[in-house]
Amino acid sequence: MRIALHNAHAKIVKDPFTDTINAYGPQVNMAARLEPVTLPNEVFATDEFKRALDTLDSRVYEWDDVGCTRRSNSRPWSGGMTRSRVAE
Repeated sequence: MRIALHNAHAKIVKDPFTDTINAYGPQVNMAARLEPVTLPNEVFATDEFKRALDTLDSRVYEWDDVGCTRRSNSRPWSGGMTRSRVAE
């Protein structure tokens, strides 16, 4: 199992064809691009998620810096993202 976490606004809509609720937008794509580069049995998070968690939760979480990586399926000019994993 691999889990990728990102925090941002997304557009939540009801799909008129499937009658289900879904999230859309570039921020949803960010999490989708992080998951494939997450190692098996790991939880990776973007800096945006870490900052949001720190403001919402009084517990202290330990993070290992994994560094900057190119997102999965990203174009060469789109740059990378800083990622971290939950420390054991």
